[in-house]
Amino acid sequence: MYQYIGESCIPGIITEDFESIFEEQIVVASSNQSMTQMINSNIFAVEEKCFLFGTLFPSKNPDGIVEKFKISNFNKIPCTIKFDVRKRNDK
Repeated sequence: MYQYIGESCIPGIITEDFESIFEEQIVVASSNQSMTQMINSNIFAVEEKCFLFGTLFPSKNPDGIVEKFKISNFNKIPCTIKFDVRKRNDK
């Protein structure tokens, strides 16, 4: 007699836990919520699903800036992630 055991898994990138993904930034419901926070901070606006870098001065940051996001895959299957980086006015 034989016994077969199997397990089914799918890739599972966490995409809706914005507090976890943007744990080092401010998460707001909408970019219209607080202009003061937007001007002074890097924020993620949930309604628009958009990350805003706040006010940047090129002379202070000639090489750009770095932000850390937490990407989590709690399943056993590896995943490849492609980020879509656009300016706010891009379509």
